[in-house]
Amino acid sequence: RRGTIRRHVEALVRFGDQVNAHLANRDGDSEDLRRRLRAAFEAKSSGLPALLKPRPAALSVSLKKMIAEQILPNLHSGAADATGECSATARGWGAHRNEGGL
Repeated sequence: RRGTIRRHVEALVRFGDQVNAHLANRDGDSEDLRRRLRAAFEAKSSGLPALLKPRPAALSVSLKKMIAEQILPNLHSGAADATGECSATARGWGAHRNEGGL
């Protein structure tokens, strides 16, 4: 999903760069025509930030939910398991508790 979003955004950026380069390199066009073309492009593209802004916010919410539901519980149980294993190993290295060990 992230790869698809990245490809779409990169394609949109390339398109904007190409249009900008095209408008900048039209030597045979009058300054007035270039100004009108640039104004038309800017008018049509000015709404893009508003359209694109909710997407990263929605992705952020989705990622936070996934982390909270799927990753954090596993981290907590994994840490508890690791603590238990470390304690068991340390007990194996030391004296028995009755002998003053762990």
